[in-house]
Amino acid sequence: MAFVSLPGEGLWVPKPIVYSAYSNLLIDASGERVAITFDAPLTGTLDSFEFRLGTVTQAPVNGLRCSFQDINSAGNPDGIDDQFRVITTGLTSSTWVAPGLVTADGTDTGIKRSVTAGQRLAAVISFDNFVAGDALEISMVSTSTTNVEVVGRCFPALFTASWSRQALGSILR
Repeated sequence: MAFVSLPGEGLWVPKPIVYSAYSNLLIDASGERVAITFDAPLTGTLDSFEFRLGTVTQAPVNGLRCSFQDINSAGNPDGIDDQFRVITTGLTSSTWVAPGLVTADGTDTGIKRSVTAGQRLAAVISFDNFVAGDALEISMVSTSTTNVEVVGRCFPALFTASWSRQALGSILR
């Protein structure tokens, strides 16, 4: 195999993300939500994302709403579910959640999300319709601030009264 020259200034290899445990973002009130903001890696179609639950105190009676949202001028999700999926089963502690297809009408036959390489967007997890007592945690990776800076354009945020970026590594697939 021959050596191949890379165009540009060379290959940038980020530091590995080192973590020792999970940290969890609690949502337990109406309007609270977790978002993972990221850049689309390629031009194409997004149709799903997956995540991990931490402790589930009470599974949401009406389910979790998983959505893709655009980013506003402040760098946060814009609050409009462009594509979504509501899941009502499998919401137990320490489980991996695969909501299924995330589409414009929330069904398997709905329109999927078209993206261009580098486009900023957010995967948002919220209650579909909050009922008192609903409470669960979305897992993230405990990591150092320097590691988060390396992946600074991909970050988790928690909305309670306003958006707050978290110094954690996201677990999103």
